[in-house]
Amino acid sequence: MAGAAKLIAASANAAAQRIRDGLQVGAADDVLVDARGNALLADGRLSGVGAMQAAVTLFGTATASLLHWDWADAVAASVVGMVAIGVAVDALRTQDAALVLSAHETRATSAHNRSRS
Repeated sequence: MAGAAKLIAASANAAAQRIRDGLQVGAADDVLVDARGNALLADGRLSGVGAMQAAVTLFGTATASLLHWDWADAVAASVVGMVAIGVAVDALRTQDAALVLSAHETRATSAHNRSRS
């Protein structure tokens, strides 16, 4: 059980590192680099949800077998589902904001280029 908890913690740490890397890479002005940053963010979020699912599975199995709380596993799984939906909504909002910002920058660059002609 302790070994499984260590693996889950390592997976959660790796997910957090990918998210931090994605935020740092995404801060660049290069479109290709920004796409890589978004990919790292998405990978980090997905890994984080996976680590949480593993932790909930471990918790649900332990409580069901040790305390005979058969309902704990279902409640924990529902919480994971809600968090996963929240992560997806946040990712979509972040992506929409990035697309709007990119479109605004493209229009501003086009207007600047036309004024120089």
